[in-house]
Amino acid sequence: MIVKIVNAMKDIFEETLSLKKILMPVVGLIFFLQPCHSQDNSVVVYDSTYMAEIESLMVQAEKEQKVRDVWDEFEKGMLKHEMSFHLDGVGELLRGSIDSWRRKGFYQNETTWPQRGNSYIDYGLAFSPLAATWGLKMLGVESRSTTKRMIAANSLALGLSVGVSSIWKRSVEEPRPNKSGIHGMPSRHSAVAFSCATILHREYGHVSPFISVGAYSAATMTEIMRLHNNDHWVKDIYVGAGIGTVATNLSYFLVDKMMGKKGVNKPKLTMADMQRVLKYNMQPTSLSLVSGIESGSNHDGTDFYGTTITAGMEYSYFFDSHLAIEGMGRYATTQGYDENEPSVGYNIDMAHFDLGTKYSWLLAPDTRFGCRAFAGTRLLFTTKQAAKNECCAECGIGGSLNLINKEKYAAGVNFDYVHAFSSKMTDRLVINAVWQIIL
Repeated sequence: MIVKIVNAMKDIFEETLSLKKILMPVVGLIFFLQPCHSQDNSVVVYDSTYMAEIESLMVQAEKEQKVRDVWDEFEKGMLKHEMSFHLDGVGELLRGSIDSWRRKGFYQNETTWPQRGNSYIDYGLAFSPLAATWGLKMLGVESRSTTKRMIAANSLALGLSVGVSSIWKRSVEEPRPNKSGIHGMPSRHSAVAFSCATILHREYGHVSPFISVGAYSAATMTEIMRLHNNDHWVKDIYVGAGIGTVATNLSYFLVDKMMGKKGVNKPKLTMADMQRVLKYNMQPTSLSLVSGIESGSNHDGTDFYGTTITAGMEYSYFFDSHLAIEGMGRYATTQGYDENEPSVGYNIDMAHFDLGTKYSWLLAPDTRFGCRAFAGTRLLFTTKQAAKNECCAECGIGGSLNLINKEKYAAGVNFDYVHAFSSKMTDRLVINAVWQIIL
């Protein structure tokens, strides 16, 4: 739709006349076209040059009106999107369900992983996007909601997130990795974190894409800390994230059904939105948050591994609309145990640093597909006493699919195959969701 606006504007002069400049000559024309007579009753001949100018201005006004019509149509679509039920979070629920079924044997073993970290710090990080939301509100920054809508939707969202995750916990007796309890599924921390992140995104994502990406970065870090601390399995945090996101979007949808449009501060199309689409088509240099899973061989000899969660940042600099260089940094963590010593488990943390090249092309004005090759270093840290930390080289290839939408960022997915020159976790498939900020 934004592309339509840009194309329509191409038909208008570079120096677009204001509405005042258009209307004033037209008003003058009304008087000018009245029959005019000289004192001797002879008809005055109209100035043809002046008439040509009036005709040109009328054509100009018609073209400007077409742009306004498309503009208004887009803003109506933005409002409709704001008040619709967003499906964000459904994928997280599915991902957690699939992982629960796929790795059932690993999750039901008798191994105990040591407790690490502090859950209170995790809760502080989880609630930080909500604190930022109301902090911006108190500073007078216009939110997407009126105060009434914001209070109602936020309260319902947190109530549903905590309520559903708590009931689920009590209904499913799922031991935690550190065996500190039998109600580990789902992660309530993750539910709260993604509920708060979605609230900040819904209220202030229109101000800057960095706000939305920052919110989901905090939520993703909460997920990683819960896994790193051995309080949850990967499936627990994914299901928790899905509950929080779906509950929040459902809350806004239900509140809008009660309040209607009066609860929403109408979305507006800005020049920044148009420039973002043009950059996406011409030179999509970007900064991206990525979050997903690593998958590969479930064991190396007598060592068995759980599902690996990963998150990081990527920077892509495009020389033109196709060719780019990329810098990537990623952190990954998982649990493992040795078949020879199955009673006590250990943790594996990995840091990936890579450089690569990408070739990308448009499948449609709002859709890009890309292929890339990269190489770099992997640092592996383990708590297993008999093993050593290591640094090794790695390389890989991958593809990406991105879609620019009514949000301030482009959303997508990356698929990468990574080979590490090591005896541990050698070949991995990495699937990441992407929040991409066009710079």
